Amino acid sequence: MIALAPEALAAEPVILAPSSSSFGGMVWFTFICLMLGAGLLGLLAWLIRRNKGLQAPNADIQIVLQQAIGPRERVIVMKVLDRVLVIGQTPHQISLLTELEPEEIADLSSRAAPPDIKATFAQLLKGKI
Repeated sequence: MIALAPEALAAEPVILAPSSSSFGGMVWFTFICLMLGAGLLGLLAWLIRRNKGLQAPNADIQIVLQQAIGPRERVIVMKVLDRVLVIGQTPHQISLLTELEPEEIADLSSRAAPPDIKATFAQLLKGKI
């Protein structure tokens, strides 16, 4: 058994002052939280700006067909009101290539239907498994 001296029992209580390491930790925690909040606000602003073009489609403008001819170049057939335009698009420019008559593209949309990716992928998986 350990016996304590009476003067040890009568000693003044020790009051711990906040150490500089805990204060520094709070400052870092606050700084990190503020940076995360600012990053989230920046990300939100970027997403809103990026998705601004995803508004309701205009019935007067329709993309009938588009074909990529390079990594960032494409040819687009589009209907604007009663006109059919063939345009070329690059990262720096959009050019009118020609204008077609509406009768010339009447069967184009049914002929140029893109393949069903889900069905193609399902067939690939069935063949592999």
